[in-house]
Amino acid sequence: IIVNDSIQYGWHKYYTYKGVLEAEEEYIWSNEGENLLNRVLRFDENGDTIQNRSNYFTIALDKKVYQLGDTANVTLNLVYPLFKSDSAVIILPTNTDSGQVQKILVLSNGKRTFQYVVLSTDFCEIQGVLREYHIEENKVKQRDLNFNVLLNLTK
Repeated sequence: IIVNDSIQYGWHKYYTYKGVLEAEEEYIWSNEGENLLNRVLRFDENGDTIQNRSNYFTIALDKKVYQLGDTANVTLNLVYPLFKSDSAVIILPTNTDSGQVQKILVLSNGKRTFQYVVLSTDFCEIQGVLREYHIEENKVKQRDLNFNVLLNLTK
């Protein structure tokens, strides 16, 4: 979803007129310079996440710090999928200046893991897409969730 360019990227919180947190939305910039709505969390009056009105994923790394030649195991967990089926793929560039994708693993329960070999000592950023899809009545529905992972490096 392309949104108003005046909204800054990052997480934004929205409140009801009574001051109760109603939603959190993450905005990102696309490669084309467009401001995109990426992740959404909607809350009920008790502050609990409304799963069928949210889309959300988490990113977990196996270590806090990496160095040249290390393999980073990155796990994306699709916590609140748009579709009920467990059908999501990770789309990544295989080689960049800062690293190289070694292996992509598909786990159950919405989890996807990939291994990334660090080839830089200055900066290591991994950008990709978690694509969720569903086939219904001979039509493919899909939703792309963009992610950006910065690895902490040591020399």
